[in-house]
Amino acid sequence: MRPGHPRDAVDGADVDASSVVDASMPEPMDGCRSDADCRKSERCFKQQQCGPSRDVEAFICSAPAAPSLDGALVQFEMPVREFVSDQPPTGLTARACRTNDVTCADPAASFEDVDGTGTVKLELERGFDGFLEVRTTNALPATWHFTEPLIESRVTKPLRVVSPDTRDLLAAIMGIADDPRMGLVFLEAFDCNGIASGGIHFEEGDSAAFPFYIVDELPSTSSAVSVLDEADESAVGGFFNAPPGFTLFTARVGVDGPVLSEFNVNVRAGTVTYLDIHP
Repeated sequence: MRPGHPRDAVDGADVDASSVVDASMPEPMDGCRSDADCRKSERCFKQQQCGPSRDVEAFICSAPAAPSLDGALVQFEMPVREFVSDQPPTGLTARACRTNDVTCADPAASFEDVDGTGTVKLELERGFDGFLEVRTTNALPATWHFTEPLIESRVTKPLRVVSPDTRDLLAAIMGIADDPRMGLVFLEAFDCNGIASGGIHFEEGDSAAFPFYIVDELPSTSSAVSVLDEADESAVGGFFNAPPGFTLFTARVGVDGPVLSEFNVNVRAGTVTYLDIHP
């Protein structure tokens, strides 16, 4: 049984017919161009790899209409909460940084939480695809990346910032020696409807960091895929002690399944990096 997959059979009582191997179909060649190249129980995902229909269909999205990048400003809001207490942090500031401005020397927009609401509010140019630098009084610095361009005004899920004590606690739970010179990375994958998805396997390009997944609100090093927490609609994974520098992170549908998406991001020392992965 794959963790976090609501459609798994329970004790063999509810077997999905699509999981039965069709012996009449030949083994498909590496890669595919259409569903015809796959078994009847599979779909061709992104013209790259065949995958079980029940696993990949939620990520086969209709082609979006071509967006209008007319330079107009759109509204962007992100609630920020402390990882453990779920309370708004103090001293919240944020800067929107362009993709090619790695050090954020010339931010596109800035925010200071003078009202103490704990919500970042920015006006950004339509099509913005850079990243946010987020700082608070008591939490580690954070970067949140626009893994898809900002086309319409939106309000994101809460960004849960991590204090140094919380980072130490996470490391202790996993039995890992915390290295403050390294980065901490959180990833979460979403389907075509923007719903967090379990059953996703995350990979780090250099295989130098410690992978983990949040299971029952605690970090687990034994799970191989993300697990959906239905209470808060989250399915988070991550990497501890990630080396600073540009790193390619990959999300797969299942441990050996097709690639959902990849994103190359600059991990900073002593910083928490957040990536939302979309099909």
